[in-house]
Amino acid sequence: MNSSELSRSLYLFLMILFIGSITTGAQTPSVFVDADQYTSKPGQIADLVGNVKIIRGVEQLTCDRATINLITNDVIAVGNVIYISPREYMRAEKMNYNFNTQKGVVTNGFIQMGQETIEGEEIHKLGNDEYEARYASYTSCINCPAAWKLSGTKINATPGAYAFIKNPVVRIYGAPVLWLPYMVIPIKTQRQSGLLPPSFAFSETDGFTLQESFFWAISPSKDLTLTETSYKNRGYKTGVEYRFLADENSGGKFNGNFINDGVYANDIRYLEPDERYSPNTARAREYAIPRYSLHYEHHFELPDNYTNNLNINLIRDSRYVYDYPHDISGNGETALENRLSVTKNTENAHLSTDISLYQSLIKSDPIGENDTAIHRMPELKYGFLPKNIFNSGLLVGFNANYLNLARANTTFDATRDEKTSGHYRTGQRFIVSPRVIYPLSVGNYLDLLPEINYEELYYQFGYSKKPTAVRRYIRTSIQAKTRLSAILGEEIDPRANRYKHNFEPDLTLTYVPYIEQDNHPFFGKKQNEELNFTSSQPITEYDQIQFDYKDRLVDRQVLTYGLTNKLTRKAYKDTGTEYREIIRHRLAQSYDVFILTQADPLDDEGKVIPVIREPWSEIQSLLSVRLDYFTANSDVSYYVYQNVASSSSSIGFRNKHGDGIAFGYAQRLSTFRDPRTQLPTKRVDTSTRSEAMNLTVYFISKYLDVSATQNFDINSHSFTTQTIGGLLKPPGKCWGIQFTYEKNLGGGNPRYMIQLPIFFGEGKQTTLSKPSGV
Repeated sequence: MNSSELSRSLYLFLMILFIGSITTGAQTPSVFVDADQYTSKPGQIADLVGNVKIIRGVEQLTCDRATINLITNDVIAVGNVIYISPREYMRAEKMNYNFNTQKGVVTNGFIQMGQETIEGEEIHKLGNDEYEARYASYTSCINCPAAWKLSGTKINATPGAYAFIKNPVVRIYGAPVLWLPYMVIPIKTQRQSGLLPPSFAFSETDGFTLQESFFWAISPSKDLTLTETSYKNRGYKTGVEYRFLADENSGGKFNGNFINDGVYANDIRYLEPDERYSPNTARAREYAIPRYSLHYEHHFELPDNYTNNLNINLIRDSRYVYDYPHDISGNGETALENRLSVTKNTENAHLSTDISLYQSLIKSDPIGENDTAIHRMPELKYGFLPKNIFNSGLLVGFNANYLNLARANTTFDATRDEKTSGHYRTGQRFIVSPRVIYPLSVGNYLDLLPEINYEELYYQFGYSKKPTAVRRYIRTSIQAKTRLSAILGEEIDPRANRYKHNFEPDLTLTYVPYIEQDNHPFFGKKQNEELNFTSSQPITEYDQIQFDYKDRLVDRQVLTYGLTNKLTRKAYKDTGTEYREIIRHRLAQSYDVFILTQADPLDDEGKVIPVIREPWSEIQSLLSVRLDYFTANSDVSYYVYQNVASSSSSIGFRNKHGDGIAFGYAQRLSTFRDPRTQLPTKRVDTSTRSEAMNLTVYFISKYLDVSATQNFDINSHSFTTQTIGGLLKPPGKCWGIQFTYEKNLGGGNPRYMIQLPIFFGEGKQTTLSKPSGV
């Protein structure tokens, strides 16, 4: 045997001995003792003095002097006692400990388990990871001195479970700030029942606010949170949140809040609603007004590709969403939606039933009737994607849609006369729409997509001299598209970034060769002349649109051209090759041939009404940039006849740490139409110009997080919506000072809030939520 083989055999032998010693030691580990002075006593008891070190397995104890029983493994350590194990770190003046039972008493010291620390005059270690302390304190701060502590007359703590504290006093840098009779706090990373850290806030309207929540972990898939909030000015609010998971892809939650609001009882919006719309509704002042919000949602993925979604949002008064924006969404919306849908999707088909009930948020009387709201009850949809017929290349698709619009008060419909009957708001509509597509390719350079679509619409209104109406038409279109591409980037280095540039011009012609519809006020005033000058215009107050955009007959004879540029990056990451479209730009414009072929309309006296004919639509430019640390979006509509543009643009920057800043600017122009003819006399009304900009900042650092969003109305030279938030994180990763300033479009006084979140347990501290745009 040569020397190398001997060395390898000796190495394997030593490894076997080492592994064997570990396995044996795991059962009955031996004790290693070292000290400056060693005095033996009968019964294998020894006194150790000076630089005492006792090691048993993975446990180590050092002190100034100690007495140890080598049979029972009991030790009494005194002076500068330090105990270290994989789970614990202890430091004390004196410690009685048994290595076998892992029980002991720590005097005038502390025990640290991960980020949790218990400090007191006397701490009993009741076993593996179980402690009881008297006249002690608990903290999860890692800095010294601790930024916050919970002191109590008795503390029972089990890392990975709970800490039970009698007579807890919350101390910030030693100063007492809050006393409670009892507290249970979770000290594990998993979900656990217990009281959540209290929060404090202040606002001019609410006054001083104190909030406390109890979290109940019912099961691994269910939990419940009960919250009590005390507002100095408003009163007491009770909240409950219940969450559940039915399976990996299904679940839901319920959130409810109730308050007898003392501030709203004297609010002018409640006491004196707008008399123009709600006469004789003035109310007497009261002490408090009951208010509530209820929200429920679920998503269930059912067998056979069925999906059920339910979203319920209920409030007693329409101002609730503005006064309590964190309880329920809807701030800035016109209505709250309550929606139930059942959907079945297959690879090629779609079937759905949808019911939507709306609660209006723009009522003149906040607690008035909801009879002006229009509901979808129901909307039924069925359709299948184009299918290849007999492998001929001919694709046939189909869509059907039924819609019923209703509201509680039918007076609005029953009192309409012929002059205003174009403003129907309720009724029924059934649409049948088959289509035929035949894709063609000319070599590898040109793709053609001809399509024929037939659409038939049936209407029933109920309250009208003409209760029904029918429209049917054929729409044809052909799209031609080609694609040119080039590969950019270094070719020598196989891991270098590569880029692919696609240049895609396209041309689409749309033509309606056949149309037949009843002479009905629903479709407009001059139906016999078959006028339609609204091809590319958005919906306005003058439109004859009654239900939704599907009632419009647009693009009667329109030619559209477009240019699309795309830049795709291929990059090599640690996780593999990544493909990302980093730049996309689309430029498009339409030419309306139909508007040039129609005769001028006539008024009631037979005189010609001159119409400004402008066949060119606005030029639309859409830009999207998605780089690693930079984003940009731009949507510009340039009106060629007036040399003006509507635009909405934003840019954002961020770094690898997540900090970011975003800036946005928007200029809007409204379409102007002649109310006599319902036709555009010019593309936009420049007097309606509105301009706004916004700035968003998000910054994360070791001790401070900042998030701010400012919206500014250039027309009124005033800030509209403002939100400024920050989280100050003192050393220790255990508590913070959170401050928030909010001012919403809904009006009212700004909210100034200061909270003192306390973070229990390692890894529990969070940062501010990142605002949109960053």
